Amino acid sequence: LYAGAEQVEEKARYRNLEKTDAQAARVVERLESFRLPGVTISGEDVIDALETLRSKVAGDKRAGVINYVIRGSVDGQKVTIKADNISYAKAVDAICTQTGRTWTIEFMDRLGVPSLVIKEGKGQQPGTGQPATRPVVEPEGGEKLQPEAEGRDR
Repeated sequence: LYAGAEQVEEKARYRNLEKTDAQAARVVERLESFRLPGVTISGEDVIDALETLRSKVAGDKRAGVINYVIRGSVDGQKVTIKADNISYAKAVDAICTQTGRTWTIEFMDRLGVPSLVIKEGKGQQPGTGQPATRPVVEPEGGEKLQPEAEGRDR
C-alpha cells in the first residue's frame, strides 16, 4: 500500500526519506514525536552519531529500542549537528543529507519489528536535486539548528 497524501507530507518534511507505506509512516510519526534537547554532534562518525541520538531517546519510555541498519560502508564519513530541539527523525534526515544517503523504515522479521534503514546513495542537497556533498542542516519549525564548521581531518 502506498500512503499517497501521507507520503507527500512526509517527503516535504524529510528530504532523504524513501517511499513508505502506511505502517512505516506511523513509525516515522513516532520517531518525529521524540524530541531531542541539546544535540551536539561535532565531526562524529555516522555510527557514533546514531548512538548519540539513540542515547538521547533512551529515557523516553515510549521509544523502546530503536533498531537501525546501515547498508554500505560509512567508514570515514563524519557528521555535525547542533540543535536545541530536534526530532529524532529530522536528526536522522540531517545525517543522511550530510552523507548522501537515504533512509526508510523496514519490517525485517516475522514479528513485524520496525528498523530504521540507512542506505547508500541518492541523499540530496536541499533544493538542488543533487547528491549531498557537504553538511547542510536547516531549521524546521521551532528548531534552532546551528551547523558547525565542517571538519576534514580523520
